[in-house]
Amino acid sequence: MRKTELSTILFLCFLFLLLFVNDGQAKAIHQVCSSSCGDIQNISYPFRLNTDPPSYGDPEYQLTCENNKTMVDYLSGKYYVKQISYDKQIIRVVDANLADGSCSFPSKWLEVIDIRFTLPVNSNISYTSFLNCSTIINYPSYVRVPCLSRHGYFYVYAVYNNESMYDFLESSCKCISTAYADYKDMKYTSYDAIQQLLKSGFEIGWSIQCRDCIRSGKVCDFFNQTSQNFKCSKRDDGSDEYRKELILIFSYLIGSSILVIIGAARFICAPLVIFVFLLHKYLSRHKCTVGTK
Repeated sequence: MRKTELSTILFLCFLFLLLFVNDGQAKAIHQVCSSSCGDIQNISYPFRLNTDPPSYGDPEYQLTCENNKTMVDYLSGKYYVKQISYDKQIIRVVDANLADGSCSFPSKWLEVIDIRFTLPVNSNISYTSFLNCSTIINYPSYVRVPCLSRHGYFYVYAVYNNESMYDFLESSCKCISTAYADYKDMKYTSYDAIQQLLKSGFEIGWSIQCRDCIRSGKVCDFFNQTSQNFKCSKRDDGSDEYRKELILIFSYLIGSSILVIIGAARFICAPLVIFVFLLHKYLSRHKCTVGTK
């Protein structure tokens, strides 16, 4: 019996060791293997090219090599990869529609979430909104894009890094696209200057741990603005505030009810007590009168 138990324990230990070694080897393969495409050399974990063996990198961080240029799908758009910093965990990208300086709209509207990447907390990001207007707009911050406009039909404007744009958005205009870029202190500039800025691209960060944190329903709270270090925290969905509000409401209702009861008792009990006292006094006097007689 003891021999059987000992054999079972040894077998389980061997199996655990085998799995541990295989897992370690798999991680080593993921991190050691690399590939290249054009100017981007030594593409390594977590990134991989679509032509790499399945054991390379993380499938969710797959890059493609098109016309000797490294590309990544980001926010449902195509972006050229200009640089990868593995130490800082930052990748510089530029919209494929804007990379060559041609007159085009950005790939997609950016108001969506891609849990694989985050905007670096230590970077200054600006954005340019493209508006389609049915009439000519004379606001200085609205920079017309002649190559995308058609006089007499519609007019396309680029608004650079204007957070208050929606406060005075003309009724004849609607936002059709948005592009990120590095921040520069420019105001009411020409579209050529905006075009050159968009052509330079912007930086986004990545973190496998942050991705897994978000996927688990939590949020990444970055410690400061100089690193990608963070802690995985419970998402504040407002439930705690909701509970506090309910407690306050119930406390108010209970307190109000008690005050109403006390007030009612004063108006009901006080006359009753006086009546009982007077009745007692009357009966006592009547008893004394009868006794005297």
